[in-house]
Amino acid sequence: MNALLTRSCLVAIILAFLFVGCGKSAPPAITEELKDEVIETGGFTARDVELAFFESGTMGEGPRKPTFRLKAPTISSENGGVALLSDVHAEIFDKNVRVAEMDAAQAGYSEETKQATLSGGVVFRMGTMTMELQSVEWINDEQTLRSDSELTLTDGETKLSASSMKFLSADKKLIMTNVSGMFHRAQGVKQ
Repeated sequence: MNALLTRSCLVAIILAFLFVGCGKSAPPAITEELKDEVIETGGFTARDVELAFFESGTMGEGPRKPTFRLKAPTISSENGGVALLSDVHAEIFDKNVRVAEMDAAQAGYSEETKQATLSGGVVFRMGTMTMELQSVEWINDEQTLRSDSELTLTDGETKLSASSMKFLSADKKLIMTNVSGMFHRAQGVKQ
């Protein structure tokens, strides 16, 4: 919650600086166009937001690398220190290289627990592989994405269904349970 509050304060300071214009003129009146940019009290709403988790370690060891990043056109606060985002794009990184990305209708982000949950028609992409599922959870301390919802995986002619999955980003390893479908390799088809 402190990080969320800090981000809120930072956005408010930046907006105040932009409105004041270093003392050269009076701040503009808040018009309908600017209302979307103003942080509302009693919780907050902000536009064009980017939130990220980073590798563990201290700041003195050099710049920390992102492990997971969420981007959304809107974010609002909710009880329990969970930020709620809509129309979300997420990226998973390993050593500053994006290894996978996802899109979802909504997400919850907790700086305190270092976890994020995406839901509402999640589409996961890694290379040519696409996976569709209802929800996923990112656990930053484990560098793991997991889901207990049914999923469909497609990659070229390969089409699989599974009851759950776990993606270990550091190993780029995907583990699925109760898998069925058609797996296609260049040498032939396995069922």
